[in-house]
Parts: sequence; structure tokens; C-alpha cells
Amino acid sequence: MPLDLEKLIDEIEKIIKATLKEVLSSVDALSNGLTNEIEKLIKDKFSIKGGKINKTADNIKEITRIKIELEKYTAAGLFTKELKVFEPAFKEIADKILSNYSAFASADAKAMANLIKEQSIELAKEQFIAEGIASEVIPELGNILRTSVIRGQTTSQTMESITELINSGLLPNAAKRITVDGLVTFSREYVGALTKDFNSEWYLYEGPLRATSRSFCESRAGKYWKKSEVESWAKLDWQGKKPGTTKQTIFSLAGGYNCYHILFPVPEEAVPNWYKN
Repeated sequence: MPLDLEKLIDEIEKIIKATLKEVLSSVDALSNGLTNEIEKLIKDKFSIKGGKINKTADNIKEITRIKIELEKYTAAGLFTKELKVFEPAFKEIADKILSNYSAFASADAKAMANLIKEQSIELAKEQFIAEGIASEVIPELGNILRTSVIRGQTTSQTMESITELINSGLLPNAAKRITVDGLVTFSREYVGALTKDFNSEWYLYEGPLRATSRSFCESRAGKYWKKSEVESWAKLDWQGKKPGTTKQTIFSLAGGYNCYHILFPVPEEAVPNWYKN
């Protein structure tokens, strides 16, 4: 078992912080690419006269087509080329965890963990588009375009509103949430896969506490818990709890959104006696 879980957590946190910095620095490039594509679609799909978008039913119909084309653009991977910073982070974290658990994990456990790593990389990229673009930017884009058609605004006025939308913080906020949650959830699942044959009855809730930490994590961090206790947490309600948290998934989702904590399985002999009484 790991000799120094605090060191492992510290290493994982440093990787996440470095990755988050890279991801956020790439948001400008992502935003520019998205803005340019939207402008291209507006000019291609709308009927425009004298620089103004015509007030026609056909233009209203084109809004749906523009949104579909934008979804195709993102799904085709033209947008995800800037998200390659995720991949090295997953591999770095995997190496750190594996160096602690390699001697203990079976060949089958290592193979499972490797599959989880590859799937987690793709999931993070998909979530950035789905949560950062499809669920936030695209619906609001539709509202802006409808207003532009109804009022017969100029293309420059329309693009000004769209640029304001793109620069409003939706993308950086989504990037931060998906980066942190994706990498920490992966860390938990990778640990779980490598230790799948351990059948531990005890877990250490380990990770950093910060100014934004919720009481759920504050009351559990740095402490040992029986497996049955951890499973019982899923029945509780707390701020930041992720939908789908059950007694099975609590080991992957832990404290929920923006939670850095990991449930590490530990042998009973490593648990201080006062926890057992």
C-alpha cells in the first residue's frame, strides 16, 4: 500500500493546478475559433442586405440550422484540438498512482486501470463541449440570433453580442469545473481499479482543504472511515453533491463538484485504534 498518501495527494494536486493553468490559457484560442465559426455561419446562412440581417421567417428558420452546424463543428473535433492538454495530465497522475500501487495490483487490475485512463481522457474532452458549449453557449446563442433577426440588427451588432457571450466567463468556468472534476474523479477511479482485489473495509478520506471547501469535506478529510460508513454518505444531502451519487459511486464522486479528496483503501493495521472503537 502507499507509504505516503499525503505526498501522493500533493503530487496529484500540483498536476491538476498546472493542467488547469494550461487549459485556461487555451480558452482564448478556443473562444476565437468559436467566434470565427459563428460569424462564418451567420454570413453563410442568413439573408443580409446592407450589412443588416433581414427580418424574415426564413432567417428565423436558419437559426436552428446554424445551431446544428455549430454542434457538428464541435463534434467533428475541429474544436477539441486545443484540449490535448488533458491527455498528459491523466498519464502523469496515472504514473504517480501506479508507482504507489504497482507491487500490489494484479495484471488484470492494471489493465482495467489503463482502460479507465483512456476513457477518462475522451470523456473530459466530450464534457468540455457538452457542458461548456452545447448546454450554455449554444442555447444563449439562439436567443441572440432571434433578437438580431426580429430587430434587423447589423451583423456587427450581432457579433458584438456574441463576442460578449463568449467572453462572459462561461467557457473558463466550464473549463475549470471539468478539468478539476475530471482529473480528481479519474484519480479516484484509477485507485479503485488498481485496488479492486484488495477488498478493504477501511478508507482514508485524504486531500487538501481550501477556503471553498464544504462542511461535508471539512468534517471527513484526513480521517479513516469504514466502508459501510462511506456508503451511507450517499443517502445524505449536501451542497455540491453530484447527481447519481449512490453507495457504489460515492467512491468515485466523493464530495461532489470541485472536490479534491480521494478515498484511499487502507489495510486495517494502518488504521489507528481509536477509529476502531
